[in-house]
Amino acid sequence: MITVLSPHRDDAAFSLALAIQSWTAAGEIVSVVNVFTRSIYAPLADVEGEAAISALRRDEDTRFQQPFGDALRFEDLGRGEALLRDYDGDDSFIHDGPLSSGDAVEVAWLTERFATWRHEGPVYAPLAFGDHVDHRIVRDVARQVWPADRLWFYEDLPYGCGAIEALELHAQKVLGATPTSKLLGADASLNGKFEALRSYASQASMGDIVAMLSHAKSHGRAERVWAAASR
Repeated sequence: MITVLSPHRDDAAFSLALAIQSWTAAGEIVSVVNVFTRSIYAPLADVEGEAAISALRRDEDTRFQQPFGDALRFEDLGRGEALLRDYDGDDSFIHDGPLSSGDAVEVAWLTERFATWRHEGPVYAPLAFGDHVDHRIVRDVARQVWPADRLWFYEDLPYGCGAIEALELHAQKVLGATPTSKLLGADASLNGKFEALRSYASQASMGDIVAMLSHAKSHGRAERVWAAASR
């Protein structure tokens, strides 16, 4: 089984839709672990309130999952996103400073939850490019819980769209001076990724979708992941 840690419901599709196509076509089971599934963020939908927005975003996951059947599975952890903790709507959750007290609660809860898992196989976590605090939490807990030889880190999209050199520098900052990288999903359909991205209509504009597809094209129609050199 391949495990993908997705801070929010859209992150796995945005960053790894090609890889997921490739893995499932090869007979792998992919488990997407959605961490912060309680949400009040749906900038492109005419919906208000935590319950309605959370349900809408769950439906978007379902649309993404449909072509894969049982080969793609979701596990929702039910945690509240940054906007439901210590942050307002002014991008205050985008920072590289100390975590808040509410963030620390999430780190402790997630560390305990992941430490009890017996999932086999590789684990893919966000690189946390862009410094969204929810992505930082998931990345840092993954590094605490799993050994380096099981961990890969995906490029957070759309934050990293087109930022090829900046992503490389960020990988060095997080993983050490000489991280290793590889490309995934080059044998998959770019149109399949387009359809995956369209599943998340409350989150991604057509401009966002074009940027994410262009990012894949910059990697040879693939998706890049990173790991520590010592793995």
